[in-house]
Amino acid sequence: MGDVSEILPGDLHIPGCPPPPVGILKGLLALLDGVKAEQGAPRGMPTNVA
Repeated sequence: MGDVSEILPGDLHIPGCPPPPVGILKGLLALLDGVKAEQGAPRGMPTNVA
């Protein structure tokens, strides 16, 4: 049937079948950095600092 990305667009691609746990974490952290950058927060800094 092909890749899921051919049917549903995604913001994150983690290679591997199955991907290693470290790869999953790196991908999620990169995704969060991208979201924070869109919100104007400095990279690596939390957006909700108390």
